[in-house]
Amino acid sequence: MASPEYPRGTSYICKFSGQFGGITRISDCAYSMQLEELAYETETDKTWIEDGIRYIGAEALGIAGGEEFILYLPDPRRRNWMRSFYIGGRIITCGIEV
Repeated sequence: MASPEYPRGTSYICKFSGQFGGITRISDCAYSMQLEELAYETETDKTWIEDGIRYIGAEALGIAGGEEFILYLPDPRRRNWMRSFYIGGRIITCGIEV
């Protein structure tokens, strides 16, 4: 949303770094890992205006608040995949042919 103070609109921004550890193989095509560290360069909820854009510091969506993450590798024995993604509070499932 634009205003006279920030005519070029609003942008949510998140600059962060982190580290995973405790990587464990849980199957032929999946690994579990733990989030050990998450550090922000930008303050969350901080607002500033620069070059006509209002910036709002945001959390690392999909990472912040998480503890265990599972990485799935392609399974060469399967031709069709159903994949689910968590986006914006909803689970979205789509079919993918490999």
